[in-house]
Amino acid sequence: MTQNYEFQCLDAQPTVIATYQLNPYIVVGFKGGLVRLFDIQNFVFVKELTEPQGDVLRIAVSHDDQTIAIADSTGTLNIYDGQGEYRK
Repeated sequence: MTQNYEFQCLDAQPTVIATYQLNPYIVVGFKGGLVRLFDIQNFVFVKELTEPQGDVLRIAVSHDDQTIAIADSTGTLNIYDGQGEYRK
């Protein structure tokens, strides 16, 4: 089943979107390094992920929704748990 969602962000330009496989969340990356996690079932913002420094180029969510990997234009790969907590 395919579902389409539309959203508007007034303060940043989205560059990439990734979806969770098991949970109703999307992760959106923006120019300038901003990354936001949204609950699309309840239409709410969940968390802002702040580690990426450059434009967000790629986001991948593991098949079990337990890991988020974010690559930015500085060549950095940032790893988070499924709730958006940064893993150092």
